[in-house]
Amino acid sequence: MPTIYLNELSFDKADVLPYEAVAIIFSDLIDLLRALNREVNGLVIASHVRLTDLVIGVHPISRWLGGDRDRVRRLRAFDNRSPTRFELSELETLLRGVLEYRVQDRAVIGLGLASWHETLAVSLNRTSWNTSHVDVSRCMLIENEEGDLENTDDVVSARHANAPEHLRTHVDWFGAARAASTPRTPDELWRRRRRWFPNIRFLQRVESQIRDLPAAHPWFSAIMKRLLTLQKATERWDGRGAPMFGIKISGEGEQRRRLCYWTDQDGVERLFDQHARFTPGPGRIHFRLDGANRRLVIAHVGRKLDA
Repeated sequence: MPTIYLNELSFDKADVLPYEAVAIIFSDLIDLLRALNREVNGLVIASHVRLTDLVIGVHPISRWLGGDRDRVRRLRAFDNRSPTRFELSELETLLRGVLEYRVQDRAVIGLGLASWHETLAVSLNRTSWNTSHVDVSRCMLIENEEGDLENTDDVVSARHANAPEHLRTHVDWFGAARAASTPRTPDELWRRRRRWFPNIRFLQRVESQIRDLPAAHPWFSAIMKRLLTLQKATERWDGRGAPMFGIKISGEGEQRRRLCYWTDQDGVERLFDQHARFTPGPGRIHFRLDGANRRLVIAHVGRKLDA
């Protein structure tokens, strides 16, 4: 069940609209969500607020819902599927200076995360959002080849819909979303790690590093991609030399190796200085090769050590 993101710029308490116009916007939202759910059953919507708490200007959606049990049930179903109570506004604060998105010089998080996670953003039906794709300016902190941090600026595209007709543009994405079966939350990743990564073992210390991530955090999908790459390379490995990873794998220099010793699963302290990088920021997956068992043992998933 993929997660889609509600564009927080498409509803604003400062808007001054008559109730009749707001009622149409809320009705259009329900139509869009129903169309989405027909395409991919069980969709999860991440938003700054619960859908049942949406407000446009002075008009709460609760007024429009009234006593319509069917409308209330549909919205609550989406709210209850949310894998985390972590507010997107808090995540936006957490990522400040590391990964920031803007549209027309306004900070935005829903559209940005939709682009990052390669999923879909939805907006309340407004003329200014009547498009199937939205260009978003991105400023991201990355690590260059020398290990120094630097900011990069680019423009990315987010899949988008604010009306059912936009969904025809995303037919290929819906097909991929229906076929996808990767974990959708960090907790699920950890619980089902042996299913997804049979040639990888994780030290127990890694559990909190993975499970404590908010589901919408950009690191979650970045870590998933890296782990899938490590698994694919290791399952073809004969246990001699090193696997053909296809991504940059580095070892630490002599001065930094002292940071890379952890107690292994058998109680023996070992060196885990081999690492893969991930972004934004200086992300690291530290591991050691276990040739005898044709597997990797991962000891650290998080920020660059001592960074």
